[in-house]
Amino acid sequence: MNFLTPVIHPMIDSFYKKFDDMFTEQSQRTNFRLYGTGLLLEIKRKNIWYISDHIIDANYQSMHHFVSDSPWNGEEFNCRRIKILESNRSTRSCKDGYVIIDDTGNPKSGDSTHATRRQWIGSLGKVDRGQVVVTSHYVDSRKDWPIDHRPYMPKKWVQEQNEFHGKDYVFKSKLELGLELLDQLKEQNIRFSHALVDGWYGNSPDFIKGVESREFLYITSLYANRRVYFRLSGEKNREEHSVKDVVTTLEGDAFSETRYTKANGEERTVYVADVNLKVKNLPGKRRVLIVKPTPGETDMPNIDVLMSNDTLSDVPSL
Repeated sequence: MNFLTPVIHPMIDSFYKKFDDMFTEQSQRTNFRLYGTGLLLEIKRKNIWYISDHIIDANYQSMHHFVSDSPWNGEEFNCRRIKILESNRSTRSCKDGYVIIDDTGNPKSGDSTHATRRQWIGSLGKVDRGQVVVTSHYVDSRKDWPIDHRPYMPKKWVQEQNEFHGKDYVFKSKLELGLELLDQLKEQNIRFSHALVDGWYGNSPDFIKGVESREFLYITSLYANRRVYFRLSGEKNREEHSVKDVVTTLEGDAFSETRYTKANGEERTVYVADVNLKVKNLPGKRRVLIVKPTPGETDMPNIDVLMSNDTLSDVPSL
């Protein structure tokens, strides 16, 4: 489907009607329907120009005004969306689900988009010009849906906007934005068992302390160069090592064979060492799972190293 008529299918329109009271003008309701349905089109870019160009009789200026300037509250709109998802038996969150904390980068060719700057763009795997948002996402074995996001505004961009354009933006790091998203979960009554934290966030001691202070269970990955304290074979006392040193020299009998079934039905066998490590700059010890495809694997790109504050559950699905 590459082109769309202005007529919205009754089944889709029944969903849009759940938000009608949040708009004050009929033009807002019309553009909401056209823009929302346009996001379903199989087109190269999902921006206002491309969407309006692929909807017969659509008005670009009117749609642009709706998205950029029209007075409707995005936060209230998102809260309504989540309430609708939670009220439906087939989409509501459940206690064995997960919340994912990560960020995503959108490459941009110019500077007109909010908070665009040269920065790390994960989708490209390099530093480039673009916009970054920190995201929270719900997922379980049957479904997944986005929860919320926070735009990341680079510190230098904030300084320039405040100094030269009279703005009053407040800089917040990606780590702070991630914790804000976690704080919202209780207000949104989203049920889940663990937070799955991207490794960049999980390797920040301050972020992990923040997650633990909120009493959330989490799973994250440890970088190979992360410093930990562990007594390797032949050592009299616990010494400081990199994660790589521990992973690649740990004796083979520390690993047990584990079989599991992936979401696509594929069965897989891995070898897991379940150890307690003192991680530098974190109090106490943390549970660390070292997952290898074979007991003798020493190539770090083929090994998963997971850290969690959950000391009771079985090895989670990988």
